[in-house]
Amino acid sequence: MENEIAKPVTLFNTPKGVLLYILAVCVSGPIAMIFPYIFHGTYASCVFGAISFFAVPFICFWFIKKMCTRNATFVVNKLGFEVQEIDEENNTTINWDEIASYQVRPFKALSGKGFVVKIHCKSDRNFKFEIIDSWNLYDAVDEESIVVLISQHISKYNGQQTNEENKIVLLPGFFASKSGIYLFWLPILLVVFDLAYRLTHPMVLKKDVLFFFSVAMLALGLFGQRKKSKQVFERLSEVQ
Repeated sequence: MENEIAKPVTLFNTPKGVLLYILAVCVSGPIAMIFPYIFHGTYASCVFGAISFFAVPFICFWFIKKMCTRNATFVVNKLGFEVQEIDEENNTTINWDEIASYQVRPFKALSGKGFVVKIHCKSDRNFKFEIIDSWNLYDAVDEESIVVLISQHISKYNGQQTNEENKIVLLPGFFASKSGIYLFWLPILLVVFDLAYRLTHPMVLKKDVLFFFSVAMLALGLFGQRKKSKQVFERLSEVQ
């Protein structure tokens, strides 16, 4: 088809990757306890057990990555786009006039970083593609990125629509939305309450600091995720 662009991409299945990693940890746990039990808790057996606890998931990383990534080709044209998975017989074809809205958010997984593209169709069908993509938000808009390419074609499609209801809407990701800000403030409130409790109870000021640091790290992580999600929305809004 005229003006058709085909881009090879790597898709990643994060839920499957997380599940397999948890299974690897569950396997490494009993293995780590076997050695101290067999050798009656000697220092060497405890060290070897601790090493095996971290080594088994690390060794399984390559297998997890291979099982959760798959090669595909995004074929984009003026009618829509098609996802052709090399190892799968069924391809996914979505026309622009089927789409009501879409969302893009950054992700960082076992195999690298990229973007999750969620497509919300007018028929209430949803599609999600986790695409490993090297586009750096701090650099200029990369027209080679499949995420940017899709946004550009959506912009062209919207420009041809006379009815506003037919246009495809770019929605902010969850962390960049108003709903996401409530999740962001939750750990911050927990940190404030924890500090207030410690200051009013000097006896526990230096105790149970693990909870405080865990919640503080969670708040920092959510802050970073929200910042990146807002940047993605703003940069793609410029493209569209």
